[in-house]
Amino acid sequence: MSNIGLVEVISRHAKSGPARRCAIKNERQLYCEDCDPMTLADYNTVVKVRDIFEAYPVRRKVIDGSIKRLLGDIKVQLQVRSLGHPNIALQLVTKPGDAVIFAYASAPSLNQRMSQIFGPAVALNTESLSLDYDGYSLMGLFSKAPMLYRIQHIFIDGRLIDPPELLIVARAAFAASNYATRFNAAIETESMTRLRTRHPIFVLMIRSSGAAEQTHTSAPRGCFVVPDQLKRLVTLACIKFLRKLHMMSDSQMQGALAASACSPQPKRQFDLLQGPHDHGNAVELLMT
Repeated sequence: MSNIGLVEVISRHAKSGPARRCAIKNERQLYCEDCDPMTLADYNTVVKVRDIFEAYPVRRKVIDGSIKRLLGDIKVQLQVRSLGHPNIALQLVTKPGDAVIFAYASAPSLNQRMSQIFGPAVALNTESLSLDYDGYSLMGLFSKAPMLYRIQHIFIDGRLIDPPELLIVARAAFAASNYATRFNAAIETESMTRLRTRHPIFVLMIRSSGAAEQTHTSAPRGCFVVPDQLKRLVTLACIKFLRKLHMMSDSQMQGALAASACSPQPKRQFDLLQGPHDHGNAVELLMT
C-alpha cells in the first residue's frame, strides 16, 4: 500500500502506555515519533492509508468511479484475515465522513468471529476440531452440512496462505465421503436438490514448531512449498471430523489417504498473502 499512498501507523503496547506514530511511503519510513495516546481513542493500533494514487492522476480518475466495488473487495480481504486473529477487534472506516463499513469486537474464539462476520446460522452449523501430527498442531472449524458460503481458508503460523495443494486434499476428503449425500443427517430435506451449489466450510489454523515455523514465516511471496506432513495433517483432520459425524467409511478413509499421498501440484506459484485491490480513496483501519 505504501507504493501507491501514504501509510500512517499509530500503535501502543497497552492502553495505558505511550504511543508511537510512523509514516511510510514507497516502502520507506518517513518518520517515527512519539504522539498523544488520545489519538488512538479506545484502540491499540490505528492504520490509515491516505492520498492513494496521488502521483497517478489518470489511474485515480478511473479508480474513483468504482470505489464501492473496491471497498467491497477490501472488506472481504480484511474479514478473511480477521478469522485468523479473532482476539483482535477490527473496524473499517472510510474518510471523509467516518462511514463505518464494519466493526467487530474482540472475540474469544474463531466460532464467535464466524458469527460476527457470517451470522449465527453459519456459526451454529460448525464443529470445532484439534489435531497434532509430526510437529504441527491444527485447530479448525468445519461445517456439519454444505452451505451456500464457500468459506475455505487455511492459516499457517498466523498467516493466511490458502495453499492450493492443501485446499485440494481437503476438498477431496469431503468428496470421498457421505458428506454431501442423504446419509448426512445435518442436511435439510429441501436442500438435497441444491447440493451442487453448496460447499463444505472449513477454516484451519495450523501451527508449526522449530525450523518449520521459521521457514514458513520467512518465505518470500510466491515461494511457499507445502511439505507432505501438512497434506497428511489436513487429510487426517478432515477424516477425523467426518468419522466423528459417521460420514466416512473405512474404505472411503483409505481412499482419501491414498489420494492425499499423490495429490497433484498446482501448475503455478501463488502469493502467500493476496492483498486487497488498490483503490482511490482513504481508508482507516482500527485494531485492538
